[in-house]
Amino acid sequence: MPAGAQLFVGTSGFSYSGWRGTFYPKGLKAKDMLGYYAGRLRTVEVNTTFYRTQPEDVVAGWVAAVPADFRFAVKAHRRITHNRRMPNLEEALRILALEAAGFGDRLGPVLFQFPPTAPFDESRLRRIAPLLPSHWRVAFQFRHRSWHTPQVADLIERMGAALVHGDGEEEPIRSVGAPSSTCGCDEKHTHPSG
Repeated sequence: MPAGAQLFVGTSGFSYSGWRGTFYPKGLKAKDMLGYYAGRLRTVEVNTTFYRTQPEDVVAGWVAAVPADFRFAVKAHRRITHNRRMPNLEEALRILALEAAGFGDRLGPVLFQFPPTAPFDESRLRRIAPLLPSHWRVAFQFRHRSWHTPQVADLIERMGAALVHGDGEEEPIRSVGAPSSTCGCDEKHTHPSG
């Protein structure tokens, strides 16, 4: 890890009832889970943004529950990553940008996770790239093997983004290592059970 780099360790999600009695105390209320979690880990991937836009008051509550050095990795909505034609891409990214803005200085990387059924299609990245806010740290996870090429790794690097490698996935052509100088982030996913 480069000198001066920060390491943020967390999980994909935090609200798992199965964690009560192991990670969370048995009697901990659901509303107190994030605050408890943030006292022990420094980041969390927000999965709910993949399924629906979160109300401003929900995001504000999450931000209020964590310390200033905590970061939220926000997953892009599936309408951006899981629909090959990407209809209304500009509108979907505008909505995502508004939602991400609610995290303020606690916003970590914005994750674009493509499904295992989506083979390599460079045009998808080329459509997304110019629409991304320049201040975002962006990470891409491609779960179809055809994306795991030097060409894609080079394209992601030129975009100033990071590649994500999930646990249980075949190792990509260029594994997660030194952060991109532009993105300043890299991710390795380990999905919790529970």
